[in-house]
Amino acid sequence: MTLAHDWTGAVGDVWAEEWRRTDRGFGALAPHLDAAILAAAPARGSAIDVGCGAGATSIALAKARPALQVTGVDLSPALVEIARVRAAGLTNLSFHVADMAATRDFDGMANLVVSRHGVMFFDDPVAGMTALRRATKPGGALVFSCFDSVTRNRFAAEPMIAVTGREPRPAVGYAPGPFGFADPDFVAATQSGSAKPNGPGA
Repeated sequence: MTLAHDWTGAVGDVWAEEWRRTDRGFGALAPHLDAAILAAAPARGSAIDVGCGAGATSIALAKARPALQVTGVDLSPALVEIARVRAAGLTNLSFHVADMAATRDFDGMANLVVSRHGVMFFDDPVAGMTALRRATKPGGALVFSCFDSVTRNRFAAEPMIAVTGREPRPAVGYAPGPFGFADPDFVAATQSGSAKPNGPGA
């Protein structure tokens, strides 16, 4: 389980140190996610990148849509600082340290909300998705990526097998972390506001 406050300290600092490795790890995914984002992105208006990390997705969107104002939001000051350095010179891109689930600073701001593997870390996914809905203008779009079950991600499953000698089981319910949104029924329920933070019940 990875909670919001973890990202403001040690966890965020480690990801900031390893941002180049992270970008390489997402190298095969990024073109597909960026294409999905661009398909939903207006030429003008405003977009928010939730859990922007070191800024790769925000930067790609800002470069592809120079008349779109892009705002990257992350809990980690260290990651946001790296993102700002990487985005130097892009006048339509800014970054902010904030908890999207706890702030109303972005309410009604975005024509598009995007996230690359960020939405699975909300302490309360229903509250988190509600906050994203508040941030989105009428008719706006949400595009995000998340991991499927740990059983279908061998990079995580193999170490578990090596340590325990057993195949991991799919998670039951929700716990903030990489595989928090592995259950598609639970993800759908968060969109309707009917999911519960401790389980997939609708």
